[in-house]
Amino acid sequence: MKKAWLYLLLFSFGLGGCAFDSTYTAPMIWLDAPVEDFETLVGTNIPVQASSGVNDPGLDMYIVVNGEIIAEGLAVTQQSEENRSLFIGSGYWTVPTVGDFHLRVRLISSRGNEDSDEVVIRAYQQATAAPLLPATSEPSLYISPLPPFILASPTSTKQPTFIIEISQTPLPPIEINFWANEMEITKGNCTVLHWEVKNANRVSLNGNSVNMNGKQKTCPDESATYTLRAQNTSDSLERSLDIKVITPAVTIPPDTRGPMIQQIQKSYPKIYWPPDCSPAEVVISALVNDPSGVKTVSLFYRLVDGKRQGQWRERSMNLTSTNTYAHTLTAKDLQASLNPPVENAAAAALQYYLLAIDNLGNRNQSKPYSDVAVDYCLY
Repeated sequence: MKKAWLYLLLFSFGLGGCAFDSTYTAPMIWLDAPVEDFETLVGTNIPVQASSGVNDPGLDMYIVVNGEIIAEGLAVTQQSEENRSLFIGSGYWTVPTVGDFHLRVRLISSRGNEDSDEVVIRAYQQATAAPLLPATSEPSLYISPLPPFILASPTSTKQPTFIIEISQTPLPPIEINFWANEMEITKGNCTVLHWEVKNANRVSLNGNSVNMNGKQKTCPDESATYTLRAQNTSDSLERSLDIKVITPAVTIPPDTRGPMIQQIQKSYPKIYWPPDCSPAEVVISALVNDPSGVKTVSLFYRLVDGKRQGQWRERSMNLTSTNTYAHTLTAKDLQASLNPPVENAAAAALQYYLLAIDNLGNRNQSKPYSDVAVDYCLY
């Protein structure tokens, strides 16, 4: 392990966070685990981890045993938060049979291929007592004492018996501490998952291999469950976190404005009095709309004939098509304001405006519009 840290220290000072220089001679890959030669049982899962400073997100790492590449590569993760140029490869190799195995990790990248230092693993069968024990178990060897016995006579063929027993010390239980910065987030935000695992040799998060202790930023678009699974040679344990994603409600500002009045029109610019002449009536129309709905639209009008001034009168406008309100002013309506509407063969003016009210009581009044001329009809 000291060797790996020495390489990492040389890598940090040599590069200073920049891209590789062509004169740089430090190793492209170094073996973090296992770090020294050892002996173990056939069938043991050996955790393998290697590190590389090659700035190549597409690099691959493979376990090489006795010069042959193991088919399944290591799971490579980029340390994006602490060091964007450091890549960690993690995985396992299972000891297949008795013998000596030379294990190393091979880096395949855009800068070329390189092998790490190697360790030698000596594998033996369960029945063989080994001086060096595997990291995942602690077997103990002891000889049970025999009761006192009488030495056999020279002619006896019975020999003293020794009983050899091998016991397996149980592994301590797996411990998992799994938590998140925030268990409930608003859509578009993120949270960070944290975990600490003890007494395991394999850890995965939602099926992806991860380190024993670590953290991961996640920004789900919808509520999601994250499961951390830890395993050793005899047991497994899982812990799950449910991250709830809340979609913020769309806030609609309150409607405080009256209806919008547009495109006020008159059917004729001039009408006549008395009604024997044509046209003797006029249609006033407009487009009126409101997000809260239009409750009423009213037409206010009056006649002005020189010094004579009629009274303001109100008429309800009816919805005739989509958002279109209209009302027809007839000779009777004109007389209701000023009778007669015009006299002495002169010309009067029909003045008008609109008032609209929405379903919340908000009001809006139109601006004054050009008058409709009312001429006296000469037969």
